[in-house]
Amino acid sequence: MSFLFGDSGKAAQQAAEQARAEEAARQARISSGLERVNNVFGQFDDNYYKGVSDAALNYYQPEVDRQYAEARKAATYNLARGGKLQSTAGAEALRKLSEAKARTDVDIANRAQGYATDTRKSIEGQRNDVIGNLYASADPEAAYSSAVTAAELGRQAPTYSPLGDLFSAFIATGGNALAAERAGYQGLGTGLFSNRSGSARVVA
Repeated sequence: MSFLFGDSGKAAQQAAEQARAEEAARQARISSGLERVNNVFGQFDDNYYKGVSDAALNYYQPEVDRQYAEARKAATYNLARGGKLQSTAGAEALRKLSEAKARTDVDIANRAQGYATDTRKSIEGQRNDVIGNLYASADPEAAYSSAVTAAELGRQAPTYSPLGDLFSAFIATGGNALAAERAGYQGLGTGLFSNRSGSARVVA
């Protein structure tokens, strides 16, 4: 009986040693995979996300500036034609247009940062998925392949939503726009009279 017990104990010890060796090998594969995955995703640092934000800002800001320049030129012409360019109302109207431009610049900067934030969340989510699969499978090659695919997708430029007509409400300043808003029309957004709908974003 002791002989049989000895063989059984030895077999159990060998099985335990084999299990430890297999787990050590598994952890080694996971560590190797983690290093490769982290190397792939290492390109997505703060500078990368700043680049995403800058690219979005460079896409939007010239269009904002163009629309503002055209709106101010048209508003100035309309005020001059109506003899109101040098009036208090004319100065106030142009001031409101400038304020709308400043608000729009802030909105555009926030929108650009939003693209960077969304991109970061997406890439980090994919990275976590890859790592989760690596821990489950202990397959470093599959993890590396998934990381490369995710990185390729992450490097794709986002699709920018278009801007609407930002400043057209200010072009008829001094005439139809102010009269209509004073009468209660809420869609012009000049800001010179109370608006029941509250402040609205000027970015479409």
